[in-house]
Amino acid sequence: MRQVTIYLAVRPVRAVVLVPLYSNLRWQVSVLNALRAQTRFWGGSGGLPLPLTQGFGDSALFWAIAAVQDPDALVLHPGTQAELRELEPEVFAQTEERTRQSVADQGFTGSVADDAVERWQAEATATWDAH
Repeated sequence: MRQVTIYLAVRPVRAVVLVPLYSNLRWQVSVLNALRAQTRFWGGSGGLPLPLTQGFGDSALFWAIAAVQDPDALVLHPGTQAELRELEPEVFAQTEERTRQSVADQGFTGSVADDAVERWQAEATATWDAH
């Protein structure tokens, strides 16, 4: 009987992380948020954040970078409203106030209104106006 030794190695998933840029946020905030998510959930060493801009898929530079990265996946990281609390507290506060006012204008109060705002905080920032 012949014996064979097999070695297995596991590496982090290599990903190109597409980061939407928003008109009401500095681009650094969106990219920093994507990097934070990578380190928390994926180990951070296998992903390359790239700005998701209009027409990026037609850009030769994008495809050249993607080819060098040789990603296992293309991942979209829009972030959430709640993540902005730390990164852009003023933008978060203004948007939260508008959301609370909208909920109140619809006639919701108390715990129902608080629940609606909590659900809003878990929403992707992609609901904002991306440019």
